[in-house]
Amino acid sequence: MLAGHYDMVYLLQVTERFPRSQRDLGLRIRRLSLGYLDLLIEARKSSPYERKDLLRQADETLDKLRYTVRICQELGSISQKQYLHAAGLMGQVGNLLGRWIKPSD
Repeated sequence: MLAGHYDMVYLLQVTERFPRSQRDLGLRIRRLSLGYLDLLIEARKSSPYERKDLLRQADETLDKLRYTVRICQELGSISQKQYLHAAGLMGQVGNLLGRWIKPSD
């Protein structure tokens, strides 16, 4: 199983409960989450040279996801508790991603 899989599942579940007025943010979170997983799969199956670029793209996608989730918390789409849980999960995933990127530098 890919690291971050369950973290992204959590975010997908949370976005299903977004108010109608903030569905665009939920859609953005779903796209970023699935895009992040796609990049990890591609990196896992790529050459070392390609892997470096894909992992950097995944890191950038994770940053976008972090900011989007933060905006959702500030707008009240998710609770403080949900935000803290999601932020913790994304932090763990980010640490793993950082360790994967470092050897390829």
